[in-house]
Amino acid sequence: GFLACLLGGLALTIVMRVRVERVGQEVILGLRKRLFGHFVRHSVAFHARHPPGALISRVQGDTDALRQIFAGATVTFVTAIVFFAGMLGVLLTIEPRLALVALGLAAAVVAFGGMLVTRGVRWQRELRERAADVSAGVAEKVQGVQVIQAFGREAASVARLDALGAAKARAQWRSWNFEMAPHQVQSILDLLATTLALYLGGLWVLEGSMTLGTLVLAIDYLRRLHEPLAHAAEQLGAVQRAVAAGGRVFSMLAEPHAVQDAERPETWDGLRQGLEVRDVTFSYRGDDEKALRDVSFVVPRGETWAIVGATGSGKSTTFNLLLRFFDPQSGRVMIDGQNLRDVTLRSLRSQMTLMLQEPILFHTTVAANIAFGSPDASIE
Repeated sequence: GFLACLLGGLALTIVMRVRVERVGQEVILGLRKRLFGHFVRHSVAFHARHPPGALISRVQGDTDALRQIFAGATVTFVTAIVFFAGMLGVLLTIEPRLALVALGLAAAVVAFGGMLVTRGVRWQRELRERAADVSAGVAEKVQGVQVIQAFGREAASVARLDALGAAKARAQWRSWNFEMAPHQVQSILDLLATTLALYLGGLWVLEGSMTLGTLVLAIDYLRRLHEPLAHAAEQLGAVQRAVAAGGRVFSMLAEPHAVQDAERPETWDGLRQGLEVRDVTFSYRGDDEKALRDVSFVVPRGETWAIVGATGSGKSTTFNLLLRFFDPQSGRVMIDGQNLRDVTLRSLRSQMTLMLQEPILFHTTVAANIAFGSPDASIE
């Protein structure tokens, strides 16, 4: 019977771990998909504020920290609660007085552990921010490696990444201390509980209210009672990481899109009359430094225009507004007499072609790169 119970418990634990891991993988996959979809729909201004490496850290590192909750912490906590409740019930039957002592010390462990988790989350947030800085720094230096080599800035680039790595190491050390603290505190309280049980139990044995055999049995169950607490304490680090990472992920998901469709947008199916820029004023930072100020012009259908001017005169800004990468602070950009804000982004951009100054090639075939805007186009 005992062997059957042991094997049954082992089988149940394995099944539960497999199920929780599978659910965790599905949840994290869906979260990564949602997070990436949120990123690619954000405006150019959003991506100017958040370097690629920092966004990659959100999609990969932060979501992986959340997965650890499903991978081990959930099963450990559920098992610990069940095991603790069972051992406490047995100890209450054997010696209620010692069970109350153990319950009080267990409450102290839980309260202190909760306090450490709350404070440790702050250091985990800092660690994840520093890790994102390192990822962003590496991505930036790799993307600009030609410029770095051309100006002989290799040593300076290495020094910069070394400083970012050192900041991350300091944050990691502080975070590690908070991860280890609950386990150390639990070990100390375990020792105190055993010492207190031996002292009180010895007194009760001497006065005849408890037998020596009961004391020995109660002490054994008392030590077993703290095993699930020790296992739970080992997972508090994963909880800290998950809470910190979850805060970063969901705060990013809560950031609204600066450029999005109106409540009832219309579909634009192609140019019929022309486009017009009317009294447009725009600033990238929303301050008095204007990239465009009171700009107006009309381009009828069938005409070919080129916008020329000195660097910083607003040429690229004008095209950014035509594609609705940004919206002007004042004035209107219209197409066929209709404000671009009233047209769906998909239909607007599907009718336009953008040729950047620097080519961007995706890691796919040449044909796929050429037909990136029209993936259904024939090879001819």
